[in-house]
Amino acid sequence: MAPIIIIVDDSAAERARYDALLSAAGFTVESFDGAAHALARIRDALEPLIIITDWVMPNISGLQFVAMLRALDFDISPYIMMLTGRSEKVSIVSALNRGADDYLPKTVSDAEVVARTRVAERAIRRHEAQAQKIDRLQEIIRRFDIRYRIVDERDGDCGSLRGLEAGSVAAVLRSATSVLKAVHAEPPAQLPDSPASNDIAEPSDLAFWSWTGVGIPEDNSWLDIRLSVSREVALALHSAMVQTDPTSQMDLCDLLAETTNLIQGALKSELQRAGVRLISPHLPSCFEFESSRPPPIPSDTVHHRYEVSSDVGSLFLDIFETRADVQDLLFAELRSGQVLPETLYSADGQVVLLRAGTVLDARFIARLKEQVGGADCQVSVFAMSPMSVDMVATEHGTGALETAIQRATL
Repeated sequence: MAPIIIIVDDSAAERARYDALLSAAGFTVESFDGAAHALARIRDALEPLIIITDWVMPNISGLQFVAMLRALDFDISPYIMMLTGRSEKVSIVSALNRGADDYLPKTVSDAEVVARTRVAERAIRRHEAQAQKIDRLQEIIRRFDIRYRIVDERDGDCGSLRGLEAGSVAAVLRSATSVLKAVHAEPPAQLPDSPASNDIAEPSDLAFWSWTGVGIPEDNSWLDIRLSVSREVALALHSAMVQTDPTSQMDLCDLLAETTNLIQGALKSELQRAGVRLISPHLPSCFEFESSRPPPIPSDTVHHRYEVSSDVGSLFLDIFETRADVQDLLFAELRSGQVLPETLYSADGQVVLLRAGTVLDARFIARLKEQVGGADCQVSVFAMSPMSVDMVATEHGTGALETAIQRATL
């Protein structure tokens, strides 16, 4: 998310100068004539902020304003630049000690203002990246805890998930594997042109759904796996499988996502035993039907639905198969969101550059160009399904594929 520039100065002329200058440089700028008005906007801000404030202002001075900002709780701490006519060293030290990140004399040139604002923007980007990594690590820790709680300690297989009937889960996996083997035995051109589903109807009371995407490069296919459950069943399953009551919606989502992860792993094992290699670049994610509906099913997708029984109700497992051709592309043709079907090695075969299942983004593509060299070199890739592309965008927002590095297997 692009940062917003907040200018706070009691001088209309100064506000107009910096507003025009930074707007022309491509920033989104909002101006305020005093700290009180600015605080009302800043408290409600969802965007990261770069705040440029004057020192000498009526009612609330710049130093007081900085101290008030540092006392607020932000997901991403704002970058604060103090703008003033004071140039003595003691003033600079005082501003920085109070919490300002940078200090600009009012005699500063326009070019330097823009350059220093770019520095602030880069700092904000770094903070965002670190926050995302921390969130991801916390999610992984929660999920490992959930996995430990829900797998029967006597057997780590998916068929022994607490609260689910082992026979039912195993039967689903055997059925899914046999169906996929039958579909794979057909020439790709013979795939149905319209969705094919069994006769299990989707209940109207489903509240949560989780998703993951996996690829089968040898068969030029991509599988989207979705697990859906009602709120009542989710609550009961949490009590049965985790053996505690959930404290939030996140607990229920973590349970369903990790259950999907284990089912995905078991399906992967089943397919490998059947001689089919499956790569899984995504960590399963969970959503609420109320706030985020599943993406539409493309017309050329093969759809299989299964009902997984438990003592407290049913979970519904949907597997969507989409054609995904493996292609050999030049570096100039590589795009974010494409997936490596094979591990990529250096020219001498000694160094692993990127592992199979890596989702390409701009950084990975640049790394390949640098380490492999030569615009004429080709790389084998295949594309995620339209559903998977929609899912990545839904979970991470616009431009998510550029940050899919978090999903890659390094």
